[in-house]
Amino acid sequence: DNPGVLEEMERWRGVRGMIGVKAHPYWHRYPLADLEGIARRAEEIALPLILHMGFGAQGDYRWLVESFPRLKIIYAHAGIPYFKALWPVVRGFPNAYMDLSSAHLSERFVRRAVAFAGPEKCLYGTDSPYGFLTSGGSYDYGRVKGWIDRLPVSERDRDLILGENFLDMINV
Repeated sequence: DNPGVLEEMERWRGVRGMIGVKAHPYWHRYPLADLEGIARRAEEIALPLILHMGFGAQGDYRWLVESFPRLKIIYAHAGIPYFKALWPVVRGFPNAYMDLSSAHLSERFVRRAVAFAGPEKCLYGTDSPYGFLTSGGSYDYGRVKGWIDRLPVSERDRDLILGENFLDMINV
């Protein structure tokens, strides 16, 4: 762990609107074990941790949910490219979730993710500014939301995905 990271986390914690921590072990080429100090502190102060996955092994993603059972962990983009291994983790651990954002997902894939893990484990997200653009060049927030709106789930389950799960996660 880099001690400066924890100091930075504490500094940002005091900023209004700080609602969680995002880590990119793939993009920044570090093993998941390097997140231990951050995960411990996030668990202590009840901040969720979102992990951006990627190609190339950076560690055992199950390790975090097992080691920090009170830490809410969100696997970004439905866990791609490791979704086959991660969806059972999301379904099986009370502190594991996945977001449904990304231009690399499809409506069919999102349906499969929700059907497998359950609406109580899925979070709507946009991944803006990446992905879907309107003809005017701005981000199209309606694309992924439309997928959620068309899911074959109850209105209550749709509300969970569209925000209630996350609000509960951050204690709002």
